[in-house]
Amino acid sequence: MWGLLIHTESVADPLRQVGRALGQPVRELPREQFTEDFAPVTDLHPTTDEERDVFGFSQFYCRLSGREMLGPVKADVFRRVKARVHEALGQVEGVLVWGNSWWLPRMVTAAARELGKPVMYVEQGWFRAPDGEPTYIVDPVGVYTQGPCLIDREWEQHDTDCDRVEGFIRQWMASRQTKHPMFPLRRLKLAWRRLRSGRSGPSLSAKEAAKRLAESGARALFVAGQVAEDAAQYWGNHLARNVEELCAQALEHLPPGWTLVVKPHPFDFVYATKAAARLAEHPRVLWTPDANIHDLLDLAEAVLTINSNVGLEASLYRRTVILAGEAVYGKRGFTRQLTTFADLPGVLSDERGPSEEQLSRFVDYVVSVYLVDPRKDCSSEIARRMGIARQGPSVGAAK
Repeated sequence: MWGLLIHTESVADPLRQVGRALGQPVRELPREQFTEDFAPVTDLHPTTDEERDVFGFSQFYCRLSGREMLGPVKADVFRRVKARVHEALGQVEGVLVWGNSWWLPRMVTAAARELGKPVMYVEQGWFRAPDGEPTYIVDPVGVYTQGPCLIDREWEQHDTDCDRVEGFIRQWMASRQTKHPMFPLRRLKLAWRRLRSGRSGPSLSAKEAAKRLAESGARALFVAGQVAEDAAQYWGNHLARNVEELCAQALEHLPPGWTLVVKPHPFDFVYATKAAARLAEHPRVLWTPDANIHDLLDLAEAVLTINSNVGLEASLYRRTVILAGEAVYGKRGFTRQLTTFADLPGVLSDERGPSEEQLSRFVDYVVSVYLVDPRKDCSSEIARRMGIARQGPSVGAAK
């Protein structure tokens, strides 16, 4: 029997879907099972290396989002919660966790390693299923934002089916899907939050942006923003940590004849609203918060991001993808990596395109092997990954 760590209600249904695909009984491990002694605190001060490792991202997240953090108020509580984690893991063979960033998953995965228990890390997949439902990452090695993952072991040995790749790309473009679709209710909520912030700034549609580019003769560098407090911004070595820093550095080094087309992440209410008024008025910026990703990829010649999923999507459009951070799809032969923003002019003037062979192999592996749709029969693939997880962290574990 495997355990499902339900550290927050938003991951409960996805984990249950993946849990059903294991083909065996599962036991839910809700947060409340471990945290009855915890109280809301806004200023937590871990004192040991172990506590700093467990709570580092949680503090980073709460500091940026302005939210209270549920954490231990004293060391003896930390030890009692850790003892409960060990007790719970003693009753299961292994555990499924969502990511490995928030404090409770990190405590559970650390305890699992101490006990020799297998762990599989679950996240939302980068591409949705054809009907628009999410797919999932179920990785027995590690979390892609933090270090080695299953892709690193397998993708270069994958036998590419070129027809399947091109068929997927055509279907994906026709569907105009993206990882975070803007459903009507979500769009209304985001518009209201921007209005309340008082810092939304003027925004353009993709059609208006294309018209301005045509009138000026400028070339478009599409900047894809990300959620400032997301785990992808915390883990890894990045030249920028948010959309404001990314745009500021890009504008400082942007060669003549280029304009930034900026779309902040729809869930970024920290730096996107902070930067909106200033960026939207900049003469070399077109601010497009509500434009469809596909429309912006159509008009862009190149894409700049830290490590957003949009960079992978842009690769399917054969755009020059420039990374200012560590991405799971980076350094695979079809993206360009900045070591400093001073390199930006040279990268933009470089006519070399991505490696079609490497791009096709990576995309085919991701969509035909790596991403899991638990509504389909994926029992044999899940069983294979459970076997890898049982080999332990020697095959490469998350930090």
